[in-house]
Amino acid sequence: MLYALHGNWAYTSTLARGIQQATGSGGAQANRVAWLLFLFVIAGIVFSAWQRRSFRLQWRPTVDWGWHLVGGTLMGFGAALVPGGNDALLLHGIPWLSPHAIPAYLAMLLGIAVALGLMRLGGAGFATIKCSGDVCSR
Repeated sequence: MLYALHGNWAYTSTLARGIQQATGSGGAQANRVAWLLFLFVIAGIVFSAWQRRSFRLQWRPTVDWGWHLVGGTLMGFGAALVPGGNDALLLHGIPWLSPHAIPAYLAMLLGIAVALGLMRLGGAGFATIKCSGDVCSR
């Protein structure tokens, strides 16, 4: 619905435009609607966690922080390799039969499969999610 009403939008690009504007290195002023969407995304995350009674702040450094940093860096690297991001690839590239779209999508799926396979080999456990109707649980 957001894509249909507002077009191509990502909270990361909103943050990047805001930083560019604050440092004076960007040209155009950040779009107010994009900032509102960003705030609503954050509010939705917080509300969802509060509603599930799982909202908690954890500030003690743990070994997991390093792994999360490595994983996030790899995800960012992979996202940079996808031409235009997921929304542009799936909603524009593939339907328009762009020559790069299908190979990029297949490479992305292969990368995800390899990463999951390596995680499984490393002993990572995966939660089983059971869904019935509109309710999912572990």
